[in-house]
Amino acid sequence: MIGVLVLIFLINYYFPFSSVNDFVPGLEEDAIKNFYTIEYYLKYDDGNVFSGMHYPFQNHLVFTDSQPAIAWILKGLKELGLPVEGHAVGVVNFLMLFSFVITFLLLYWICLHYKLPKWIGLIVAFSFALMNPQMDRILMGHYALAYSWSIPLTWFLLLKYQKEGKENLYLALLGGFHLTLSFIHPYLALISTFFAVGYVFLTLLKTKEKKYIIHLLLMIMPVLVYMVWLKSTDFVEGRPPSQYGFFEYRATLSSVIFSENSFFTSPISNIIEYKPSNNEGNSYLGIVPVFIAIFCVFQWAREKVRTNNYLIKREWPSKDSLLFVSAFFVLLFSMAIPFKWGLHDLVNFLGPIRQFRSIGRFAWVFYYVGGVLLIVYAYRHYGRKLKWVYVLSVICMLDAVWFFHSEFSEVKTHLSTNPFSDMEMNKFLEENELDESNYQAVLGFPFTLIGNEELAITTGAQEMRDFMAVSQATGLPIMNVMAARNSIDYTRETYDYIVSVGEKGDVIKDKLLEKPLLLIIASDSLSDYANKWKDRGSKVGEFRELIFYRVSVE
Repeated sequence: MIGVLVLIFLINYYFPFSSVNDFVPGLEEDAIKNFYTIEYYLKYDDGNVFSGMHYPFQNHLVFTDSQPAIAWILKGLKELGLPVEGHAVGVVNFLMLFSFVITFLLLYWICLHYKLPKWIGLIVAFSFALMNPQMDRILMGHYALAYSWSIPLTWFLLLKYQKEGKENLYLALLGGFHLTLSFIHPYLALISTFFAVGYVFLTLLKTKEKKYIIHLLLMIMPVLVYMVWLKSTDFVEGRPPSQYGFFEYRATLSSVIFSENSFFTSPISNIIEYKPSNNEGNSYLGIVPVFIAIFCVFQWAREKVRTNNYLIKREWPSKDSLLFVSAFFVLLFSMAIPFKWGLHDLVNFLGPIRQFRSIGRFAWVFYYVGGVLLIVYAYRHYGRKLKWVYVLSVICMLDAVWFFHSEFSEVKTHLSTNPFSDMEMNKFLEENELDESNYQAVLGFPFTLIGNEELAITTGAQEMRDFMAVSQATGLPIMNVMAARNSIDYTRETYDYIVSVGEKGDVIKDKLLEKPLLLIIASDSLSDYANKWKDRGSKVGEFRELIFYRVSVE
């Protein structure tokens, strides 16, 4: 209870729970977009369809980062008469922040399972909850990936699965949980499934029991079910089969043992001029697990020379060893090992996994499982040296609190007001009758066309905030687009239509209605084609930095 209260106090200091619906955290354009897609869906769409962007085309809900499971639940609550519309920002913010508490409770139970004293378990669970690498997702606007309880809960269920007589029950719970994760974000499901499948596979190799073959197939089943569902319900044709980034957005040894937000490793990283290439592989273990890992490697080398036995194999309980090894193999995959060692072509045989660009996120598994088990190992073998236990406990807490402070100070700095609760804008739009009855869609400049690596226009990413606010308030879809794996054909059509100022793009012209477009100019610096669109329109109003035009499509 003390740990929960302290954790809530810390979180509330940086991001008050009472204001979760008033602010949007994050410094990337994804931040607003990932709230907009849920808000728009709640108000105007149903089922698996999202019509808020890339007008006149529609998109599958999954590819808009709108957390379908949460969007569907909120939609159901709305249909029951509950006032959830306009509160999706608050709901998602609360779920992200409260996930710290759930993560802490799960890790605390896990520490007690491994017979750590309660006070050490409290420190370990508290520290790992505070430093969890998924906290980065809040700042980057990848909210569906910020639920830090996903991997600890998989670990918790695997520990329960180990118990004889209850394997089938917890196998079913794991499958249901991973299927649910798929409908929050496929990354969460795939990462957790990788870890679980690795553990069952290692158990099969160790025991040679045939039942684990069936268990292995059942572990994979939720991902297969999700893929079949997505394939059968996706009505968009021409999505790219793979994405850029497999070898670029990966973890490295440095991203696991160093962090610019660590009180201890930050000075070292500055001395060696360590600069992370990207945020996707960040999974800093903490100074204490890193120290223990180095110590273990040293001990292993010394033991091998002396007795030719591996330290982990000789000392660790077998089940714990398999969990650690599974997490370690997932870590190697997150580093693109062995693929980066001249085996690039093997990636083509990974099937659907090629569609996941940021494999560095898989390192999150080793952060939780590897980091905690390293501490468990150290305590079991050196816990009697209480002086060192106290010293390392203080260091662990100091590192965690400093890390959390550094991360959440930046989150607090980049809090922006909720654009979907702007009453002044809503009043302006209503007074000027800028709505669905008079217009068919919003066309914003600078224009944005993001989501397909073959063709993209990125100049208007920051201005999309205003365009989305207008869209959510009026129900008018946006011709601009920011989404994942957009159809190549749709993207080319949109590009041709916009750049040619309506001369090309026959498919779009056939789909457009007779109503005019609501053109919004959000910048003085415009491209030639944007100025031509502007010249075609007649001004209908101004609001703050936005200028609105009525543009005929005839």
